[in-house]
Amino acid sequence: MHRRFLETGHNTVLATPGGVRPAFDPHSLSAEATAMDVTELTGHLHTFAELLATPQALHALDPEAFDLIAIPGGYGALVDLHQDRALGHILERARARDTLIATVSHGAAALLSARDGEKRWPFAGRRMTAFSDEEAGELGAAHHGPWLLASRLREHGALYERGPKWKPFVVRDRNLFTRQNPASAHALVDAVAAAFLASAPHTDSINGYARRPSS
Repeated sequence: MHRRFLETGHNTVLATPGGVRPAFDPHSLSAEATAMDVTELTGHLHTFAELLATPQALHALDPEAFDLIAIPGGYGALVDLHQDRALGHILERARARDTLIATVSHGAAALLSARDGEKRWPFAGRRMTAFSDEEAGELGAAHHGPWLLASRLREHGALYERGPKWKPFVVRDRNLFTRQNPASAHALVDAVAAAFLASAPHTDSINGYARRPSS
């Protein structure tokens, strides 16, 4: 998704909890885990190494300034993104303002960080997908996270949907776009790009966020 928006001339911003440099799960860069050629992927990562080395802090961002929020996947989302208060505030404001939100596989865990004014999960009752429990099981114990994402989303009230294992499957519910697995990469990017251009043709985009240009 980051590469797609760069190619169309949009600006990008990367933000993490506390502005900490993100770490890659080596499995996420393997041929079976990505829809891109591994050499092509590592080359793309190299082109924005400086961006990765100096991310912005989530708590320093203005949630009103963005038109698109994209949450990357990987088991790391099960470690910190699901409980990051700053990210939860950004996502709740995005939901309330109908800002486009896109999550990649395990990135849907970030949605759990959001709470509305009455401390309720604002995404309860929304249709969504994410890396399935069945797919997580087939990866083997070495790649299991601390809990199963699809089950946790259901427990919180999400209307979780699952397509065939390891096949493309994307769910859109209003401004929320969610992707099940690596095979769904291109389908998610196409859906988000089309919706973004249709809803905000005047804006700059963001990797993680899409920000309006200054007037």
